[in-house]
Amino acid sequence: MITCPQIHRLPVFQHRYLWTQSITNYSIAESFVEVNEDSGAVTVEEYQARAKRYDKQLQDTIGVAPESLSTEEKMAVLREYREAQYELLLDAVYKRRGWDGNSIPMVEKLKEMNMDLPEVVAVVETAQNELVLA
Repeated sequence: MITCPQIHRLPVFQHRYLWTQSITNYSIAESFVEVNEDSGAVTVEEYQARAKRYDKQLQDTIGVAPESLSTEEKMAVLREYREAQYELLLDAVYKRRGWDGNSIPMVEKLKEMNMDLPEVVAVVETAQNELVLA
């Protein structure tokens, strides 16, 4: 387990994973391990040190020919792909929890948990409406 002093050394994706795992109470460790192993380079030097591995990911996973891209472009393509994968994971977690795409519980979920007091429903509906209008 990662302790608080160590968390500042983790990439942003891992911070988000730890937060998501702590609020969901569902095991998404298998998905995280797969993504974490391919979390990608943060610096040009790191990418170049593992260029063969990252270029293979570009080719096999994303379908982009790495030969035509600079290292910075390769890193950007990999990052964009990983962020899209993270968003899919986050959407699945939210759906499983009964939340909308903005992590607000759905009224149906409140009813399921017997938390559908008028005051609570009003707060949730107000939050949902504010996000729709924004």
